[in-house]
Amino acid sequence: MGAGAQGLGPSSTAFPGHSRELNQKQSSRDSNWLPYGMPALQAVALPATPQRQTLDRLWHEWMDCWSQKLQNTLSSQRRQAMGISRDNWHKRRKTGGKRKPYHKKYRALRLDVGNFSWGSECCTRKTRIIDVVYNASNNELVRTKTLVKNCIVLTDSTPYRQWYESHYALPLGRTKGAKLTPEEEEILNKKRSQKIQKKYDERKKNAKISSLLEEQFQQGKLLACIASRPGQCGRADGYVLEGKELEFYLRKIKARKGK
Repeated sequence: MGAGAQGLGPSSTAFPGHSRELNQKQSSRDSNWLPYGMPALQAVALPATPQRQTLDRLWHEWMDCWSQKLQNTLSSQRRQAMGISRDNWHKRRKTGGKRKPYHKKYRALRLDVGNFSWGSECCTRKTRIIDVVYNASNNELVRTKTLVKNCIVLTDSTPYRQWYESHYALPLGRTKGAKLTPEEEEILNKKRSQKIQKKYDERKKNAKISSLLEEQFQQGKLLACIASRPGQCGRADGYVLEGKELEFYLRKIKARKGK
């Protein structure tokens, strides 16, 4: 073999005609070729030669540049999606071993909003967190209003009431004789075509909600449970309490207030 093949050492036997094929394909590189003019398969088979060291150095430089761009993209997307200012959470590294720079956890410092799901109506809205009212593990977390997973909080019912009234065209949580704003009047008493009115009439057949939820809507506050981990993801998301679970926590809160 020629001098060019001898410089590659053992790879010349594993890939016969290496130099000839490399010269033929170097002008028309496809996706299987690395940007340094060497096939990806042969790059793995090369021994620890100066060529391999150069290849490794270039590869790591390219990967570092790519990972930094990915980190910047992810961080900007995360900031836009969370809607929480920089002062309200901070980055923390995942525990154990060396991690990629974009693998971060976020600890919430101060939160007053979250996404809560009304399960029976398949409705999720971003609403205001008013207060922490119950924590099964520690009363001190209630006193300090600390948001942790599975704590019970009071949330604003306005987004859910607005959705209910626009979806069913029925008032919710309103006392008799209460005055409506022009916008609310338009939503509830809007003139609709016969086809649209028929659709709303079908919806009204399933518009009944429990008496406990209706009482909460009259007060303007809903009990909800936090299902996310604010100390890990920097968000306080959860679901509205209903049914047996709502009855259970109402008893617990009442018993704790009576002490």
